[in-house]
Amino acid sequence: MLKIGLIQLAVMEGRCQENMLHIKELAKKYAKDDVDLLCFPELCVSGYDFEKAQSLLEDYLASVDQEITRANEVIVVVEELLVGKTEELVLFLTRSEAAEYLEVTSESLRNWERNGLLAIKRRKNNYRTYDTEDIKRLKIIRTLRSAKYSLAAILRMLNAIDQEKQDIKSLLNPVDPDESILTACDNLIDSLEKAKSNAYELKELVKKLQQRFF
Repeated sequence: MLKIGLIQLAVMEGRCQENMLHIKELAKKYAKDDVDLLCFPELCVSGYDFEKAQSLLEDYLASVDQEITRANEVIVVVEELLVGKTEELVLFLTRSEAAEYLEVTSESLRNWERNGLLAIKRRKNNYRTYDTEDIKRLKIIRTLRSAKYSLAAILRMLNAIDQEKQDIKSLLNPVDPDESILTACDNLIDSLEKAKSNAYELKELVKKLQQRFF
């Protein structure tokens, strides 16, 4: 008959070497009792790093807030584009500068250009430049990509804005809601708000676990 030993021990968080020594001592002790298999609790070497868990959740919440801010910004951008409002701030950025400004990679910009989402102008020196209107368009693309829209779907949405004779009312309230940038942003914000709520619940749970067991 197989003899199994179940071990419960107080793990010292982050003190792996000391925890390993304790485990080895217990293994030697129970080996004398002819135990065939010893089962230790999960994370018995490293312990539960509750502070790290809270830090990761804080980082996650910060990234969610950033995406919500970006989505709200896109809503404003689209509404301004529809009414023909021009931006007072004039930008002329290189690809690397635009990528840094938008916090995306240069390769992402190249990919969006290759797929027809953006037509970049060139200066006399043949360098590509991104002006204020390009940056607005890129903000829309960035947010829609965050919302998991395909490049083809994004292109259809952008083309609707580009059509000068397009009725503004139909853009704001399209027959197919999935073709509306504003609807996409609203849905994204809703999902992000739910994600925030879940993260706050998880933070509270981690706090309670730490208070209960440590």
